[in-house]
Amino acid sequence: MTHIEQPGKCYAKCEGLGSLGQFDLSVCIVSHESRSDLPACLESVYDQVGKLAVEVILVDNASTDGSAAFVAAAFPQVRLVVNSNRRGFAANLNHALRLSQGHYILSLNPDTVLLQGALETLVTFMDVTPDAAVAGCKAFYPDGRLQYTCREFPSVATILWRWLHLDQVYLPHFYRRFLLQDWPHDEVRQVDWVLGACMILRREPIFEIGLFDEAFYMYYEDIDVCYRFKQHGFAVYFVPDAQIIHKYHRSSARGFNRLTIEHIKSIVRYFRKHGIRII
Repeated sequence: MTHIEQPGKCYAKCEGLGSLGQFDLSVCIVSHESRSDLPACLESVYDQVGKLAVEVILVDNASTDGSAAFVAAAFPQVRLVVNSNRRGFAANLNHALRLSQGHYILSLNPDTVLLQGALETLVTFMDVTPDAAVAGCKAFYPDGRLQYTCREFPSVATILWRWLHLDQVYLPHFYRRFLLQDWPHDEVRQVDWVLGACMILRREPIFEIGLFDEAFYMYYEDIDVCYRFKQHGFAVYFVPDAQIIHKYHRSSARGFNRLTIEHIKSIVRYFRKHGIRII
């Protein structure tokens, strides 16, 4: 079993965090049974490195589909961590963050493909926007439809509307506001939170406020970290010129399964931690 250290509170006082600044960007990927997605994802990263100094750290979360062997053979430059037992997403991502040595850190899902210029756009944006602790990109489904990856913080009403699939029937004002649907996603703006499928983080703030909360086994860790950033006076941005294709598997929505239970537990933890918002 891969050892996962407990998260630290301050980057300057934690061991095993690497040396700040050796790379412009650390791309951190947590993968589980993603053999079919990884080739396109990793190729999209390396195809646009350009002048950036980039390292890729991939944590394979006890996959049984040959993912780790494929990455080791096809992408030997990837720093590969292989778990013998499954761990939560936040715990695995934190492990990658501690190994990272980049000035910025990109959390990237394996079911994503970076479109041309995405890495340089995100890094440049962070360079010129010192109040930004995190920024997210514009995402599209494989069929070209826009994904609403920047949103307001969730409420009981928005969660129930989504879980009952009422969003497939009618979109009331409070739900459109939650998804920022009535705002054209073609300009930079501050938002409450961005989807963790492609999220660039400034190194100092994430280690200052504490890493991803490992009590969120799966889901809501991205919302929680954005909430904590804003509590500490940092800004969260949507950057539309950085673009990706994201399959967005939504595994917890496929009937009632283990991930559905973990999703519900994360919702409960989020409201207990940050307070309940009804609508």
